[in-house]
Amino acid sequence: MLIKLSVHIIFTVFIYTFSMLLSAETISRESLITALQKEALDRRLSEQRKWQDLMHYHTTAIVGGELLSYVDDPRYYFSSEGKTNPENELHETIQALFEDASSGNAHPICRFPARHAWLAKELNISNESLPKPLCSDYIDWKEQVNATRLSLIFPSAYINSPSSMFGHTFFRFDPRDLEKRTDWLSWALSFGAQLDASDNSIAFAYRGIFGGYPGIFNMSHYFKKIKEYNNLENRDIWEYALDISESDVDEMLSHTWELKEMEFDYYFLDENCAFRLLEFIELVRPEVKLTNQFNMTAIPADTVRAVIEEGLVSTASFKPSATTKLKSRIKALSETEATLARELADDILLLQSQSYLDLSPEKKAQVVQVAYSFLRYRQLKMVRDKQIAKRSHQLLITLNQLPSTEHQVAIPARPETGHKTSMVGSSVGIKADKSYAQFDFRVTYHDLLDNPLGYPKGAHIAMGNTQLRYTESEGVKFHRFDFIDIMSMSEMDQFFDSPSWHVKTGYEHVFAQNENNLGKNTGAYYVKAGGGASIRLGESTLLYAFADARLEHNSQYKPFLNTALGVSAGALNYLPFGTLKTALETDYFTNDEYRLVASIEQNIHLGINNALRIGVSQEWQRDYDQLEANISYRHFY
Repeated sequence: MLIKLSVHIIFTVFIYTFSMLLSAETISRESLITALQKEALDRRLSEQRKWQDLMHYHTTAIVGGELLSYVDDPRYYFSSEGKTNPENELHETIQALFEDASSGNAHPICRFPARHAWLAKELNISNESLPKPLCSDYIDWKEQVNATRLSLIFPSAYINSPSSMFGHTFFRFDPRDLEKRTDWLSWALSFGAQLDASDNSIAFAYRGIFGGYPGIFNMSHYFKKIKEYNNLENRDIWEYALDISESDVDEMLSHTWELKEMEFDYYFLDENCAFRLLEFIELVRPEVKLTNQFNMTAIPADTVRAVIEEGLVSTASFKPSATTKLKSRIKALSETEATLARELADDILLLQSQSYLDLSPEKKAQVVQVAYSFLRYRQLKMVRDKQIAKRSHQLLITLNQLPSTEHQVAIPARPETGHKTSMVGSSVGIKADKSYAQFDFRVTYHDLLDNPLGYPKGAHIAMGNTQLRYTESEGVKFHRFDFIDIMSMSEMDQFFDSPSWHVKTGYEHVFAQNENNLGKNTGAYYVKAGGGASIRLGESTLLYAFADARLEHNSQYKPFLNTALGVSAGALNYLPFGTLKTALETDYFTNDEYRLVASIEQNIHLGINNALRIGVSQEWQRDYDQLEANISYRHFY
């Protein structure tokens, strides 16, 4: 009986003591949390640049605007007001860091390692006072990436893909032992829209520009990006090694983990891939000012230029696409040799022809290499063809028996060396014997007459092209607004047969006659598109021709919408001092009206970001014709 009583007393004392210790520990932890929250409040840590960068806060565009986070995913916040209240979010984050460690990988310390590291440093929180969850997922991921260096990667513009027509940027994280391996095993971090597969091109353009797609970060092996951009889409890649320390790279990786699967709004022109990467750089280099340079648009080439101007790039390198390599090899051949290479790709028996046998061993190697590379290029664009694969193998065997030939692809001008992408200008001119003055503005990007340095020749992408015109008789009028104007001229030759195309939509002033043959200048809303071909003559001339269709509404024509068919053709001459364009364009409407316009324009480059443009055009209609001439100054910024 005495023994049982003693055991009961000892057990009761143990339970009471343990409870008191546990209660004291809880009180001590709560006291610590309260003290840390008070210190953070007193020191106004929520107003510090680092905290606001970690949370992606920005000041809204509204006058007197408040802070708002770009992150739209509620999982990113511990406070219900976290998206708009930095102070509350910091307060709740401190509380969350002390949650029980039993949640393991789901614990806030594991989910938000960059936030945890910064708060621990700022508030001097010791490891002993914090829970110790097992963050195995995060640790394994960091060891797998094993990155110590960072590069900014710029795949060049790909005009046949709306989401990449301005180019694209992403980060490449390089491992510690890169010299012993290959950058193909590095990791790539990109930001992009989560597209709806059911959306058509119009829906894609609308939602991409005005919002509607969520954007997320994605991490993948760099070699997959090379395959996607360099090989499948035939885009050249520029690699810019960043002057970022190993500790900064580590912090960027920690923040990458925090943003895994987190959703942002995605906007094609500003809150895009390029803009999100600038936020990452500012996180570790708060002294630089990058994102505030891009309030209207964040075109990838412009953001690369901004990073370089901040002194953050140590070296730059060029990785040509499969098409660029092939075109460079073709250019090294004579016309006869190039024709032989093209025919050899289709008929392996030409290896026994006299025209091939008469070549020197070095020339044979060049011809066979072009034929082999061309077949590889074709194979990338289709389901594997057994006959092509067989010819490729035979050509490869032949190539291995010939002298190896070194071929260096000429490195083009880097994209950031071209003109800036927004334009403002002024014009004076005369039309139908009436003089005018005009204000010109373009939101972005590049037209056929602009200085081609750093841009793909034959590519025209203009958005928000605006003209306000003043005449003495009519005052100021909205003369033109091109919502979007795209033209892709893919050169056709014996190796390449990609079609050229264009699409344009907007508002413009036109002269139109009604059913009573009374004509006047009126506004017209239109959509115009066409397809055709482009060919190059020599080194400096590009010819093009399109079959077009136009849909138009103006107050003079009936019915409400009128359709027209037509053709357009022209020539681009790339001269040492500027680009010359001659063009002929016609539209024949279903109401039996037509427009025929012949024009000639000369752009004179005044350095990189300034130009003078002179133009003359003649328009003919059924009972009307008019001559227009103008001269304009254009500045790019």
